[in-house]
Amino acid sequence: MLDVRYGYASQFKQERGIKSGSKRLEKKTKSLLSKS
Repeated sequence: MLDVRYGYASQFKQERGIKSGSKRLEKKTKSLLSKS
């Protein structure tokens, strides 16, 4: 049970990290597009 919870938590953290990373990428691309 503990292992399952830990695995789920790490997966959730990874998903959150990916989402925040994609948001950062969106901001970067938007600023680049506005510059060009």
